[in-house]
Amino acid sequence: MLNKQGYALDQNNFKPNTPETILAKDMAIYFDDLSNFAFYLSVVNKLGYSKAYSFWKYTQNEIEEKKHDERYSIRSPKKYFAWKYKRGHY
Repeated sequence: MLNKQGYALDQNNFKPNTPETILAKDMAIYFDDLSNFAFYLSVVNKLGYSKAYSFWKYTQNEIEEKKHDERYSIRSPKKYFAWKYKRGHY
């Protein structure tokens, strides 16, 4: 039987030791989405460390700016990040 949490970050067994895995962990923690750690790691691996970091920070700034705008507020930051990534808006 396949474990539903198979790709989640188990912090007891996994200690990030490269800049890429640390960035992916920070992204997953920011979005409160440790169960999808593999997605964030794939973003970092595909874009490279510096481009993934700048994309993440740019998205964070957008989320913070739109937090107080009732008309264009972002209800789910992690879905917004995934949407931007999958559409190539990085």
